Amino acid sequence: MRLRMLVAAAAAAALLLLAGAACAQPIGTEPIDGAFGFTLGDVYVPDSATDMTQDKGGLVRVEVEARIHTGFFRYHALWLEPDTQRIVQITATAPYPTRESAEEALASLLDVLRKKYGHGVFEDLVHTFHNKERSIHVSVSVQGSIYVLAIAYQDDALVNEAMRKAAERRYSISGDSLGSGL
Repeated sequence: MRLRMLVAAAAAAALLLLAGAACAQPIGTEPIDGAFGFTLGDVYVPDSATDMTQDKGGLVRVEVEARIHTGFFRYHALWLEPDTQRIVQITATAPYPTRESAEEALASLLDVLRKKYGHGVFEDLVHTFHNKERSIHVSVSVQGSIYVLAIAYQDDALVNEAMRKAAERRYSISGDSLGSGL
């Protein structure tokens, strides 16, 4: 359970880091539609027994079983816009016991992604692939003594809109208004 929480924390940290990561780079050859059997932009309504966690960024996180398994990842999650329940980001993580094993998995994964989406860019320890308003972000991080391979497929426009709505909700809840105190 502790490992699952560490891996989930790594995915949450990746979400916040990647939400604003849209930058100019070469366009890949195939569209980025989704991953693991889920499609970005689709509405996902979990059953009543599913745990849904509201992230500080305003999105709702739902742990799911992959519909299509790749062999690279152990844990999968959907990030939903809370009002519409549209999938704005699909994340997956896997723990590795050594740096070498994590880097080997990363290299294999990047080979697959490059064949499908082009070369992408490597910046700030994150490999990023863009196609129109969607992106894929891949990294390896260290969580204690465990190396975590993480990937996030996201619709940049939907993530930005969800974050904007979340900021508006936080602002309206606080009771502040733009005209007060000026």
